[in-house]
Amino acid sequence: MAGLRSGALALLLLPGGVPPGERGGGERLPAGIAARLGDRVLTFAQFHAYLVERFADREEGKAALLQVARCRIVTEEAHRRGLSVSPETVRIRRAELERQLGASGDRGIESHLREQGIESEAFDELLRLTLLHESVVRADRGLPEGTPLAQEDLTKWLDARLEKIETRRPGPAAGGAATVAGAPVDGEEWGRNIRHLLPPERLKEFLLEAIGARLVEERARAQAIVPRPEDFEAEIGRRRARVTEDPKYMGASLEDLLRATGSSLEAVRRDPRTRIAVLLDRLVDRAFPPERLAEQFGRERGRLEADGEGRRISYLFLRTAEKPSGDVVRTFEQGEAELRLLAARCADPAAFAETARMRSEDDASKDSGGDLGVLHRGDSNLDPALLEAGFRAELGKVEGPIRLGAGVALLLVREKVLPPGEAALLERLREQLRTRLYREIVPQAPLTTYLD
Repeated sequence: MAGLRSGALALLLLPGGVPPGERGGGERLPAGIAARLGDRVLTFAQFHAYLVERFADREEGKAALLQVARCRIVTEEAHRRGLSVSPETVRIRRAELERQLGASGDRGIESHLREQGIESEAFDELLRLTLLHESVVRADRGLPEGTPLAQEDLTKWLDARLEKIETRRPGPAAGGAATVAGAPVDGEEWGRNIRHLLPPERLKEFLLEAIGARLVEERARAQAIVPRPEDFEAEIGRRRARVTEDPKYMGASLEDLLRATGSSLEAVRRDPRTRIAVLLDRLVDRAFPPERLAEQFGRERGRLEADGEGRRISYLFLRTAEKPSGDVVRTFEQGEAELRLLAARCADPAAFAETARMRSEDDASKDSGGDLGVLHRGDSNLDPALLEAGFRAELGKVEGPIRLGAGVALLLVREKVLPPGEAALLERLREQLRTRLYREIVPQAPLTTYLD
């Protein structure tokens, strides 16, 4: 999509083209609706608000705020100079870009925008700002209108002005509001920019998250449940315990892991996923008071003990798909053939770990040599094929290739772990009750999105 990279602003909205891929042929959603799950709909305004909550403290949120700042700089500098761009000028530039794409044998602009989940109107607005940006830089340099400008010159002009303004993300000190140059940033504008900068292949995941979050909130409100500060501390305590108990973290604390990723406990508290976990925990407490929870535990203890048996597993993962597109460059068959060759290098745990560090495409585990920690039979959030292979494999021997939902993997069972004690089994039951409750609240129906 190199032909669309016209100006620093358009470059930032469209960071790279998405190769041709199969698209769903589902229904066309009404204007303003981002997704539908069963009879529930999610508006773009609701989705953008969720994205701000979800990514405000992450790199995606920072990048989107910078995009807001860039657009404001161009708009204000153009206004100060009395410069403007007409709709006709935008139309002419867009037609020129279409011709460039056609001459190179590429698809049209609309095809690229659909695949990246960007509205045509949003692209035209950014194209207008791009043209304004070029006009302002020419005016600064005393160049006639229409003089070609290098991409580097446009970027340098913006970067020099960005250094002079303050961009602040929300937080306790900022009163929860993001600001650019002291002026508040509208949440809709920020959220829309976050959406445009997110990987298109993950947007459906975030849409489902956002719908699920709204449904859980509604269930909690119906039962007059309001999360308390101590509820968030209890959730953080559970996460801290899981990190401490997991050997793959080699004694690191939750705080250590957060610092390593540029996050913090305060960011975890503000993450909407933490809030949903807290609400689900409170809903489970309401549905299972102590005496009923004890009865449920008595009925399920045998299964929990069987499910509680664990395996400490490492894996080497390669992303594959039936029809590769985007970042996925292999078919399942190609990935399996590649793993058969790699298996010859994994004769012992040390060799497996070194090969996983070099070749695995699972970012969460590759730095630890593919160590996934201890997996249990009852882990309902894990790929069933991974669990089946992990409990089938012999200790210390490589198993695979195993075909998973998003790729293929080699497995190595490093340790067999006995079922935990009663307190751990009870906590495990509570985790499973939270998962069951979430599946009850969120319809198990096809998700229709604006991307389809």
